[in-house]
Formats: sequence, C-alpha cells, structure tokens
Amino acid sequence: MRKAFNSPFRPFVLSTTSIGQEGLDFHYYCRKVMHWNLPSNPIDLEQREGRINRYKCLAVRQNIARLYSTETSWEAMFERAAKELKGQYPDLVPYWCLPNMDGSMIKIERIVPMYPYILPAAFSFICLLSRKEAARIMAKNNTKKEVKTNQISPA
Repeated sequence: MRKAFNSPFRPFVLSTTSIGQEGLDFHYYCRKVMHWNLPSNPIDLEQREGRINRYKCLAVRQNIARLYSTETSWEAMFERAAKELKGQYPDLVPYWCLPNMDGSMIKIERIVPMYPYILPAAFSFICLLSRKEAARIMAKNNTKKEVKTNQISPA
C-alpha cells in the first residue's frame, strides 16, 4: 500500500492509525496531512507531519519546478536554486524548504477539522454501555435520552 501511495496514481487518500506516524515516507506525492485527532504530545504531532515534510518533498519540488523550469533535470534545477540562494539562507534551502519571497509558494498543508461539541465529556464512553446502563447514567446526570451522537453541523 505504501508503494502505491508513493506514486502519482491511485490511491489519493491514505488513512492510518498512529502506526503511520513513524518510519514511513509519504513525501514523494503528498503535501497534505489531515489530523483526525490531535495527539497530546507535540513530538507526536511533529512525527506525523514529518512523514511528508522531508528532503526534496513534493511541495519543495513543485516550487523548484515552478521557479527553475528552464533547466532540463531535477539535479540541474536544485543546483541552480542552491547556487542562487546560497549565502542568504541556511543549508536547508532549497532541499527542505524555500523562502516564500512573493507569498505564492506551494506549502505543506495541515488540516485539523473542528468537530462540534456533541456530548458532555462524561458521556464519551456511553456507546460502549448497554441501553439500560446508559439510561441510568443519563437519568443520574439529568440528560435527555434523545441526544444524537452522530450529528455534524455543516460548515
């Protein structure tokens, strides 16, 4: 699956658990990360985004191609970019990132959906309980039984 995802062809979306945040390279043809949930540790967040923010990642190659398309190969494009940008910027440029001089650079995108507030925190586990047990907890906490758990308001 990883090999198929690292190509310009299908699949275009890859869904993974936390296992996908370590040791996998998805930077060849991917520049968007969607976090279904945010990890409690910022290192884990960096680990997830590091799967696509790598050496000569897609966003960097798209910007290099846009700026130096007169060159005939990737090596020539990167050499020219390194020569033009050397001295002004650290050695990370142009291989890991490029300066956004005119504000039109393609960037790696981080998408974090905002979920609506649905249930009190105490009821996040109700789906695992029997109906009788859930009704008892709801009655104890003065909660209506008609609470719908799968409603997502349109944006």
